[in-house]
Amino acid sequence: MIESESFMTFWDSFQSFWVVSDFLTLPDCFARVTVGWSEPVCYRREEWMALIDERLAFPRSEIEWFRLEWTEKWRSMGVDPTSWMEELLFNSKRAGDVTSTWIRWGGWVHLTHSTGIHWWGVRGVWDRLLKLLAQASGCSEWMARLFRELGFASLVLFAAMLVGMKPGFFRPMVLMLFRGFARRSGGEFSRIAVILFFLAVEFIWIGRGNLSGGAHYAAALLGAWCGSELAHERGERGWREHGRVSLYSWLTCLPFEWMEGRVNPVTPLISWISVPLLAGWVFPFALVMVITEFCFGFGQEWLGGVCSVLSIGIYASTEFLSRMGIIHQVSGPACLGAFLGAVVLVAILQGRFLKGRLKRA
Repeated sequence: MIESESFMTFWDSFQSFWVVSDFLTLPDCFARVTVGWSEPVCYRREEWMALIDERLAFPRSEIEWFRLEWTEKWRSMGVDPTSWMEELLFNSKRAGDVTSTWIRWGGWVHLTHSTGIHWWGVRGVWDRLLKLLAQASGCSEWMARLFRELGFASLVLFAAMLVGMKPGFFRPMVLMLFRGFARRSGGEFSRIAVILFFLAVEFIWIGRGNLSGGAHYAAALLGAWCGSELAHERGERGWREHGRVSLYSWLTCLPFEWMEGRVNPVTPLISWISVPLLAGWVFPFALVMVITEFCFGFGQEWLGGVCSVLSIGIYASTEFLSRMGIIHQVSGPACLGAFLGAVVLVAILQGRFLKGRLKRA
C-alpha cells in the first residue's frame, strides 16, 4: 500500500509538471488552466494563487510564483505598453486597446512567440560558449558534449515553465530534435516528410486535435526553406539570404492573413530588419536577464530599459502603417488571387532552381 501511494504521488507530480497555465489577466479569467486533454478552466488571480502549491509540484510551483511576481512588477514599471515582452517570455496577455494581433498586423510576426529562429540563435551562442569553456578547462570531448546537451535541455525546460508549459512553445523543439536525429543517423529526410511528421506531432500532442496553429507554422517553415535553398543556390549570404527567407515565408503565410482579413505588404521588410535584432540579440539577452533575476534578484530593470526603447519603435511603426492605410482589410477574392499569384511565383523560382541543379549534375 505504501508503494502504491508513493507511485501515485510520483505520477501526480509528473502530471502536474505538464499542466498548462495561460495568463489571460482578465477579471474573471486571470489564469486559464488545462490539465491533459480536459477542457480549460478559468481562475481568478486569488483562486489560482491559492491552488499553485496544491496543483503544481516543485520546481514548477516555484517558477509559477516567479511568473506572478515578475508580471506584477513588470507592469508597475510601465516599460512594456504593448505587452510584447511579457507575452514572449511569460505567455501573459494584458487586456487593453493594444493587442498582440495589432502588433502582428504591423509586421512584427516574430515578436510575441519564440520560434525556431530564436532557439537556433540561442543554441549557436550556447554551443560556442561551452566550446570555449571546455577548451579552457581541458574537459574531455564526451563530457563537454554531455554537459552541452543537458545544459541546453535545462535551459529549454526552464523557458517552457516560464510560459506555463504552453504546447506551442515546443514546435521549434520538435523540429530541432527531428533535424538532429536525421543528422546523427546519416540521413536527410525530405521536406515533405519533415512537414508531415511535424503536423502529426502537432495534431496529437501540441494542438490536441487542432491543426490551425501548426499549419500556420508549417507554412512559414516551408516558405523559409524555399527561400533559403534559392539563396544558397545563388550564393547569397547574410542579410540577402535573410531577406529572401522573410519574403518567401510571408508568401506562404498569405492564406492565414486572408482568413484574418488583414494584409500588410511591408511585413517581409520589417521581418528582414527586425528578426536578426530580436531573435539574435534581444531574445538571448532577455533569457539571461530572467535567469539572473530568478537566481540573484537582479536583471529585470536592465531588461526593462531595453524593452522601453524597443516598444517605442514598435508602437510608432505600427501606428504609422495603420494611419497610412498600409495595413488594410482586403476582400476574399483579391487576397486569394494574390496568394495564387504568389504560389505561381514561388513555383517558377523553384523550377529555375531545380533546373540549374540538373544542368550541373
